[in-house]
Amino acid sequence: MASLKLKTALEVHAQLTTQAAVHAVREVGWGMRETAEAYGVNRQTLDNRSSGRHTGSHGKRPKVPHHEENAPEDLLLSCTDTGILLNRQHCAAAIIEMNTRLGLIHAAFNDQHFRRFLKRHPQLSLRVTHANNRRKEREWKHELADS
Repeated sequence: MASLKLKTALEVHAQLTTQAAVHAVREVGWGMRETAEAYGVNRQTLDNRSSGRHTGSHGKRPKVPHHEENAPEDLLLSCTDTGILLNRQHCAAAIIEMNTRLGLIHAAFNDQHFRRFLKRHPQLSLRVTHANNRRKEREWKHELADS
């Protein structure tokens, strides 16, 4: 479930100004250059919005689709609940395997993707060890269980 993020006053002002400028171009019949100067909107952005291009999200598509985002978390949390020690490599391998079975084209899952995944799931971040040594990993788990 996606959380709704509140917009700042500056973001709301920019959105409303852009909408008003698009309205001026489409409905009132103003020219692009005059409207962009009057409203303080980028001319290329105004052109894209008035012609209906680039209205969706920008950037790369996520590695794991939003509707599948919680499945790896649930799997990894259940592993830690049963006492299976997890480190970064185990979690990444499980997520790559899940992506492969889902048929995703880009199944790679590097360190940056993993850090962002843990940032989105803080309760999982507390249970995954960040040590590379298995002995240190076990000691860390025992210290965590004792406290």
